[in-house]
Amino acid sequence: MTAEIIMTMKEKIETFLNENLRGTCPLILGFSGGGDSLALALVLHELGVPLHLAHFDHGWREESLQETEKLRQWSREKGLSFHTERWHKPELSEMKARNARFAFFKRLFETTSYQALVLAHHADDQAETVLKRLLEGAHFHNFQAMQPKALRDSMPIWRPLLGISKAEILSFLRERGESYIEDPTNEDLKYLRARMRRKILPYLSEQFGKNVAPPLARLSEYGNRLSEYLLEKTRERTLQKSHQGPYYDFRGAHPVEIDFVLSRSPFPTPSHHSLKKIHHAIQKKSRQVSISDDWLADEGLLIWIKSNEGVVN
Repeated sequence: MTAEIIMTMKEKIETFLNENLRGTCPLILGFSGGGDSLALALVLHELGVPLHLAHFDHGWREESLQETEKLRQWSREKGLSFHTERWHKPELSEMKARNARFAFFKRLFETTSYQALVLAHHADDQAETVLKRLLEGAHFHNFQAMQPKALRDSMPIWRPLLGISKAEILSFLRERGESYIEDPTNEDLKYLRARMRRKILPYLSEQFGKNVAPPLARLSEYGNRLSEYLLEKTRERTLQKSHQGPYYDFRGAHPVEIDFVLSRSPFPTPSHHSLKKIHHAIQKKSRQVSISDDWLADEGLLIWIKSNEGVVN
């Protein structure tokens, strides 16, 4: 059984690489030393992929300095380039920590011709992201959550583990006899991600009588398909200009199309209440309906009336 898990992981990652890897430029892997990034580093190394490891020490724990040295030694034994940086002004903020880590990756990216930044997010991470967006009231097309391929600050980002569960990853590491770093901050319940991982998702799974993570992760796939469809469907509904101001021609548009276009607009996305007013006014082709201080609906057109500032030509 374990051999099948190993082959499944390697096959999925190798398939991803065959579809995306080009040339000889190295990849750079966000390397925490946790089970996810360690497993991904092992597979990429075994597949002979040119690879650098980038470890960002958040500086939240005294022992993280010793852990960094262990990771440096592990990398040296594998013959892999190792880059590290410690956050000198650490803050206990998930968002600020994430931004600081990406800033580190960005600086590395500017010094070497890396092909992509590889991150070890997996299917369970995807389920958490989808559930968070669902409870925040996101639209269906935003359930796509994390993508296998994305772009951030001109950095291509690859996530080849999104179709692989945490259980598969840990089974892979047990078979290899590999130990990994267990960061206690990942289990600290003052952080939302930890509460979702340790409390909310296990509770939902217990109540439903099955693991709810896989169907949540599948919602991301459905959201991605919907987003691709809507992108093609609304290709012609671009921002236009008139003497009244920039506008969208939504005549004949379905409410889902309207929501999708406005979510990608250069203007702030209307509130849920305003969207309902927009849907009604567009459907009725109402004249001169003030949606808010920002928008005016007029016979199927939605006009930005606040100012022309921020319009993308």
